Amino acid sequence: MTADFATITQLFIHYGYWIVFPVAIMEGPTISLISGFLVSLKIFNAFIVFFVLVMGDVVGDTMYYLLGRYAGEWFVRNFGKYIGATPARVSSLTEKFHTFDGRILLFGKTQPIGSLILFVAGIVKLKYLRFMKYNMLGSIPKIILFMTIGYYFGKTISTSTKYVDYFSYVWLLVSVILIAGYFFIKSYIKKNAFKDTV
Repeated sequence: MTADFATITQLFIHYGYWIVFPVAIMEGPTISLISGFLVSLKIFNAFIVFFVLVMGDVVGDTMYYLLGRYAGEWFVRNFGKYIGATPARVSSLTEKFHTFDGRILLFGKTQPIGSLILFVAGIVKLKYLRFMKYNMLGSIPKIILFMTIGYYFGKTISTSTKYVDYFSYVWLLVSVILIAGYFFIKSYIKKNAFKDTV
């Protein structure tokens, strides 16, 4: 475990923010946790890494949006089944977008199926500035939350074993519960969100 941690730490020290950006495009919550942890170790600057995380999120969301906008029908027809994006499901989500676009985008930011929602936003040709406005409303608090959890988690485990205050114990427990809960819910929804209903 110590060797693995040392290897990961050295990887981030060596590549710095350059490694954060591509990972943020693919898996924002996880890299936000790690970034917050590394801020606590003074490897990253909180403001710089926050900016990089936001930019990674913008690029990732835009990629899904553009895929839906310019290749939506082709993608659904050829590859949609691999992500549960059947024509019927996409059609149903498309209808809801016309009335609840903002709410749906914000909801998508809390779900592991959010990429499908971003994709459909492109299919319905939602105005990009409106699309990005709601994405940022959902992304920024989410990034801050996960960075904060990672930061205090790092502060807690790096505190001297001779003295750990009450707050540190409480925050460690809360961090573990939140992290475990997030990944459990993510796994559960991925397995059940697209099951056909009778």
